[in-house]
Amino acid sequence: MRSKITGVKFLSLYEAVLDQVGAAPQTAPVKPATRPSPSPSKPAHPMKPRPGVSPKPKAKLVLTADARKFIAARLPKIKKALMMEEFKPTRHGEHINSDLFDRIQNGEMGLEEILPALSDGESSYLQAVATEAYEKVFTDLEGVIGKPLTNQELPGLMMGMMYAMSDIARIEEGHHEYLEHLAVTTILNLKEFKLIKDMVDNDDVKIDAKIVRHNQMGEKLKDSGEATDGLTAEEETNLDIYNALDEDAFEEEVLRRSLANAFIHGNAVAKIGSYQLVIEDLEEIDPKLPNLYGMLAGGGLLGYWASPDMDEDSMGMAMQGGEAEIDSETIKARGINFIMLVHELVKGVMEYSMANALPENDTLSQAVQNVSDGVNKERPGLTVGSELYKRVHNLIQDEEVAMLVVQQLLRRPKDQIKEVMAQSGRGRAVIKELEQDARGTMDQYNDDVADHDARDF
Repeated sequence: MRSKITGVKFLSLYEAVLDQVGAAPQTAPVKPATRPSPSPSKPAHPMKPRPGVSPKPKAKLVLTADARKFIAARLPKIKKALMMEEFKPTRHGEHINSDLFDRIQNGEMGLEEILPALSDGESSYLQAVATEAYEKVFTDLEGVIGKPLTNQELPGLMMGMMYAMSDIARIEEGHHEYLEHLAVTTILNLKEFKLIKDMVDNDDVKIDAKIVRHNQMGEKLKDSGEATDGLTAEEETNLDIYNALDEDAFEEEVLRRSLANAFIHGNAVAKIGSYQLVIEDLEEIDPKLPNLYGMLAGGGLLGYWASPDMDEDSMGMAMQGGEAEIDSETIKARGINFIMLVHELVKGVMEYSMANALPENDTLSQAVQNVSDGVNKERPGLTVGSELYKRVHNLIQDEEVAMLVVQQLLRRPKDQIKEVMAQSGRGRAVIKELEQDARGTMDQYNDDVADHDARDF
């Protein structure tokens, strides 16, 4: 927790701000002779990011050369001393990366303080979620191959994933445009993304989704501006002043953003299986394609648990599998094949939907992202995020406003978020209230748009 700034320090910071902005000229206000008539503008959609809100681009989905070799050669077994009493996957636990295992076991995933605390004698909430998430990976894999997996078969499975990627690239060649359209329609037709689909249909936001080679990634949105590392001197000063006024605010906002990132990455992981919704369309291209996607998806999910953590330096040498980026006008997604494009598209849609969950103060928002976002912060979302998101999504009855409900949940007090994650009676009441608010917001927006259109007509 950041230390509270003294009064002397606060005054020096205040003077620094004055030095930066200069003295404001003192001039008498002049009353305009006539009040100008404002030109009517279309009401802003409630899901549209506020002016000034600019989430950072989501890190690329990557498989480093070392990670691929590491997985193919099978991970060294975790020492038995690490297999402590709480986090105990019932099978294949030895394939979990030891650093990740320690972080789950020791409560170091960066989310614990915004999640429920279970009673004495129980495993932690995150340990329980992690157990379910990890075992689901094998349930899904066994569904693809049609039989239980043994430890001896896993190394061959990971090699099979690499061969599947090569076969997919060959089969998809010549069908990219069709598959890009299929990815967009498949995701936007999911009921939970109806608000985004309506925005696309009404030209409030554009979808830019393409299947590309890994060396074609990295081009920024034209109006997104240059990426910056850290804060400017003025932003640092503003943040110091903010923390002087409320020393706990920054830490809590970091927790909110960390949970938002877990939802974003987790739902993207969960939606990799969306190819099963369009199997007939895919089989028209090649009957083998759905099973190849299943093999690639399953092996990739296991890789999130098995491979070592990556940092910013190693990412530059990685093979890029996909990327997502947004601004107020565009959701951009790139993937090297159909299911990776689906994964990145969901990340982009979720990032766009959660943009207004960031702090309204632009400096604070930027600082929170600097701490919460990054390649080395994505592991919780890619492993346990799908189960965390599912616990919230399963409580939402009015699924058409789900994205607005989740966005506004992230602005609620921390104790309410914990109740929702615990799926308690109070948590269910919070979700019901958020649903009613979200539906009321959308009804009011639709009325405002109708009035605007009537005036234009």
